[in-house]
Amino acid sequence: MRVFVIADLHLSVDTPELLDKFRAFADEISVEDELYILGDLFNYYVGINPDDKVHAAVREINSSIISRGGKVYFIHGNRDFLLNNRDASYFKIQLLKDISRVEINGSVIAMVHGDELCDESLGYRFFRWFSRCGFMQWLFNVCTSYSYRAEIAMNMRDRSIRNFAAANFVKRMINTDKAVKLMKKIRADVLIHGHTHNAEEVMIDNQYLIMDTGDWNQRGFSYIKIEYDKVNPENRPSITIEKRNF
Repeated sequence: MRVFVIADLHLSVDTPELLDKFRAFADEISVEDELYILGDLFNYYVGINPDDKVHAAVREINSSIISRGGKVYFIHGNRDFLLNNRDASYFKIQLLKDISRVEINGSVIAMVHGDELCDESLGYRFFRWFSRCGFMQWLFNVCTSYSYRAEIAMNMRDRSIRNFAAANFVKRMINTDKAVKLMKKIRADVLIHGHTHNAEEVMIDNQYLIMDTGDWNQRGFSYIKIEYDKVNPENRPSITIEKRNF
């Protein structure tokens, strides 16, 4: 049995090659396999747009996985936190909590997007809390048009790119103390996250394994593969970071 974990595809009409690679990758997911998407599937998301070719393609890809007996799960990222249960139904995905606890053959795995584990500014932490309030999301959707929400999202995306450039393209890292604290809280052996785009793993105190899914870009992509024996649950799963070049 296999579980695939991906994050940070940032799909958009400007990156058709990534959409093609996602479709080819999804074709490998077969009966009883599971796919976990840890956020930022889209470059930005402000609601369903049936005229958006990317939205239509993602719906079709996920439907294909399900038709073969696979499952698709989704955790919000910092660019698609407005995706609600109705949207999840449209995209044929099961929406999970921002911090999800997954048990596989005796191993407990925490899955998160990752921005909540970074040393972000106080302003960002407030925005993250505020933006995930269900009532505020409802109010924002009701009081604004799709085009206006898209404009706001694009401005936020551009600001993020400028801030990254201003920091001399220093790669982001999660705070491992925060990560270990979370793992202890939910009694997890492994934590898998996205957001930081690094495709790396680190072992803390020879006990807590933290794994970064990496991202998808014009050079290639990475993901985490978990293989386990469902018939013999006493066998611990194999968890590896896989990389593919274009």
